[in-house]
Amino acid sequence: MESRCTLMSGQSLLVTLSLLFLLFSSSVVVHSEEPGGYAGWKRCGVCHSHAAADWQKSSHAKAFADLKKSGQENLPACAACHVTGSGQPGGFVDGEITPGLAGVQCEACHGPGKSHAASPATNGLIKAPGIETCRRCHTMGQDPAFDYAKKIEGVHAAIEGPGKKADVSRLVARPDSFDFGSIDEGTPATTTVILENTGDREILITGLRTS
Repeated sequence: MESRCTLMSGQSLLVTLSLLFLLFSSSVVVHSEEPGGYAGWKRCGVCHSHAAADWQKSSHAKAFADLKKSGQENLPACAACHVTGSGQPGGFVDGEITPGLAGVQCEACHGPGKSHAASPATNGLIKAPGIETCRRCHTMGQDPAFDYAKKIEGVHAAIEGPGKKADVSRLVARPDSFDFGSIDEGTPATTTVILENTGDREILITGLRTS
């Protein structure tokens, strides 16, 4: 009888250890999963430096800071429109865990950009978000005077003073100076500059041919 009880205790111990192993293994799998598709504005700025610089001067960039001033940063219904990716996999959780997604960043309008950052050629974003994107937060109740045509002009940079718009149409080619070498006098020559529109205010020069 004693040996039977000992055997049953051993089986119970084995079952208990197995359950603990499964629980531990499950928790490890959960915590080792890849985060969601949000990269954060700093990662966007690696390629889109001008847009990122403008964004830092915009009201969108200060959205979460403004919310904190009123003590409403922990209210999910309010925070959702002042951060990036709230309620989405890999999106904003709170100011301590995901400070890099505070504010209304690039991905709040253009969509999660982690895969795009890893492979821009094969993973696109929403290049020109429409009014429906803005209206998710600028609702009739929250912003009855919302004017899409005016607001979109200053979405990347603050509009400074009455009648002054942010410079959203200026295109900058990098590099901004070229050395075409020497060409014999009297010899006709044409130069072709191959440009790639990156979707930003910056144009990337990918090739130069002189003939």
